[in-house]
Amino acid sequence: MDEFPNCVAQSELIQLTARGLQYTWDNGRRGEDTILKKLDWAFGNQHLLPKWPLTQATIHPRLSSDHSPILISFSPRAQCPKARFKFLNLWTKLEGYERALHAAWMTETYGNPFSKLNSKLRILKGVLSNLHSTQTNHISY
Repeated sequence: MDEFPNCVAQSELIQLTARGLQYTWDNGRRGEDTILKKLDWAFGNQHLLPKWPLTQATIHPRLSSDHSPILISFSPRAQCPKARFKFLNLWTKLEGYERALHAAWMTETYGNPFSKLNSKLRILKGVLSNLHSTQTNHISY
């Protein structure tokens, strides 16, 4: 075990960001006899990470082995996020605003109360964006 860090350093390996379970090995016993250790790791090198900077390892629950499977996902650079939605007060004065607001809000949605609210706000965002593009041409958001 003392040589492992030297081997990793000489090989110029970089530990990947990991999510999921903290421990990758289990002795199979329960209660006070349980032993959990992190024995398995995922590494990348200087050629992988510049091309796939969001690469990460996900440690899953063990299935039949005493070791947890590690799934490595390769992701290219993140794309620029879309601009945030901004409500424009001038929309309240546009013809059809109240009708569009009422129609969006009365749309039937499903799920828990937060999910319903989120769905209705997304619908309203689309309606207001459409209203903006059809009735205004001098303000961009």
